[in-house]
Amino acid sequence: QENEAILPPNELKDLYTYLLNYCTRRINQYRDRSYLGYFLDINQYLLDKGLLLENGLLAPWRYSNLMTVGLATGRLEWAHQFLENYKNLLPEDFRDNIYHFN
Repeated sequence: QENEAILPPNELKDLYTYLLNYCTRRINQYRDRSYLGYFLDINQYLLDKGLLLENGLLAPWRYSNLMTVGLATGRLEWAHQFLENYKNLLPEDFRDNIYHFN
């Protein structure tokens, strides 16, 4: 994170996507639940930087995945805050259904 300023945002997003893919592989292939926390932390960092938004919106699948991981890691307060803070960034066509589903 120290040298992020030298990378363009799209390259930075790509690097973090590799990290997320590694975490996902560890979780799914090796059933290594310790990577759930890393996965959530990386996503939160990318959210804070605005790097997960596409055209100002958060993909519904990502919203649901992050809620699931937040609950799986026991970060209930984080999950509640995420649910409320990011619902307005969901595409309007999906917003109510995704919000109420989670």
